[in-house]
Amino acid sequence: MDLSYYAKTDSLYISVAKGISADCVEIFDGVMLDFDATGKLVGIDIDRVGSLPLELEIPDHLPRKS
Repeated sequence: MDLSYYAKTDSLYISVAKGISADCVEIFDGVMLDFDATGKLVGIDIDRVGSLPLELEIPDHLPRKS
């Protein structure tokens, strides 16, 4: 599992398996699940992660991408 924080969009991507996303399903406002062509979950994308109603701090060691 890999985590990537994108500061420009304030989004967090959680890669749970290797694969290329072929389909995306929004399960909550701003929370998407990415599936490969066989329907296997490959990632979770959370938009506006900094504004979530919980105390979430992005660790400095987390890979940041623009």
